[in-house]
Amino acid sequence: MRIAFVSANREMLPDACIPLGLLYVLAATPSHHEKKLIDLAFAEDVNDLIADELQKFRPELVAIGIRNIQNNDYSGVSTNLEPLKSLMAEIRAHTNAPIVLGGAGFSVMPAALMKVLGADYGIAGEGEKLFPMLLECIEQGKPPPAGVFAKSKAGQNRDPVVKSFLDLDQLTLPDRSLIDRKYYSLYGTDSIQTSRGCPLHCSYCTYPIIEGSSLRLMDPKRVGDEFEQSAALGAQHVFIVDSVFNMPAVHAKSICRELITRDNPMPWTCYVNPLSFDDELAELMVQAGCVGMEVGSDSGCDDVLRSLRKGFTTAHIRQLHARAQDVGIADCHTFILGTEGETNVLVGYHDKFFGWPGAYTGFASLPETDHTKLGLIVVDHRQLAEQGWWELGAAYRWLEDDYDFDRRTVESGTPGSFEHETRCFSLGLMGETLRVSTSAGGPMTSAMRTANCTSAAVCTPGPWTGFLVCDRV
Repeated sequence: MRIAFVSANREMLPDACIPLGLLYVLAATPSHHEKKLIDLAFAEDVNDLIADELQKFRPELVAIGIRNIQNNDYSGVSTNLEPLKSLMAEIRAHTNAPIVLGGAGFSVMPAALMKVLGADYGIAGEGEKLFPMLLECIEQGKPPPAGVFAKSKAGQNRDPVVKSFLDLDQLTLPDRSLIDRKYYSLYGTDSIQTSRGCPLHCSYCTYPIIEGSSLRLMDPKRVGDEFEQSAALGAQHVFIVDSVFNMPAVHAKSICRELITRDNPMPWTCYVNPLSFDDELAELMVQAGCVGMEVGSDSGCDDVLRSLRKGFTTAHIRQLHARAQDVGIADCHTFILGTEGETNVLVGYHDKFFGWPGAYTGFASLPETDHTKLGLIVVDHRQLAEQGWWELGAAYRWLEDDYDFDRRTVESGTPGSFEHETRCFSLGLMGETLRVSTSAGGPMTSAMRTANCTSAAVCTPGPWTGFLVCDRV
């Protein structure tokens, strides 16, 4: 079977990322299939590239790797759904081959994307085992295997059953010789994965949905092999894409020792959690070539960290920073603003004095003046509840305006002098309760709340709002 593997990712900030997940699936596809990688990252015109490649290759199946469903970078926030719809339409215009969706972005909301994009099949999570099984079923004219999303004749999507996770050491390593050399010549960065899964419980994170919460670790020798392959192809830097490199710390230390044994010349960076970052690990990381790490600190407030279920405190963040400074590793911390449980406060004050003959009246002989004072205080608090959320906001505004159109009359009540004062207090309360039932008859789980209702839960929102406004003039 001729299979076209399409990498749909075109995100370039902060760096272009090689299609690592798609390369793993391509490597796991049996060799009797004819395989073609079509990478859209550097395409000047996506439609032209798709049309040209599909007309030449004439695929019998198209597999699309979706890395992101939205961007959230320095340039702003936007959805990738429209470009994905356009890509699907362009592929359909040049081939009748079935389309299979997969990748990290698809795994976040597979049922919804199957419906929106109209694919024939979809694989959420690890695809190295299920994709070859799907190919075999298609070749033999059988229904897709359990665990694969499929579009039925009625246009509905069948939810997959829970599947077991893969042994990373049994997977074929990705063939980086297939990728566009521009990844290295323009950006110099490669991606390597040493583990999958995340056992942490951060309230907002999708890693457990994408990779599962069970940790699977790769043999350090295989990681060392990938580092050497990457260096031989021209990469100048490696980013270790594990959700958390030092989880568990014993694995991270084993990776570092392997790289030290090989005299690794390649500088690398990774994601690190403040927990399990001790002096020994810091020293080993430096010796192994680590030059920087990204830390999801998220907040400088312990109450907010608890509400986000981070598992660490601001003291742990400071300890990590001190250790990183001691050994010379750059530590970059990311923070989230406007989280559940935060209180936002805005205070503003404005004082303006204006004086000019005839400013308002038009009579230049009258020295008009206007002195205005304005103050504003706004407080807002949003809190996630067990079955919904609530938000409380309050605002207080005052205005003092003293206007004279004849400077000889400066006292209130004297002709030619006007004083105006306004004070306004507003209080608003709003929220939403979710009446939830699941297919198992149980309560909504935290994962369901994070996904904001999944196919396993039926959520009936009940919004409510109240306001109180008091004015005094």
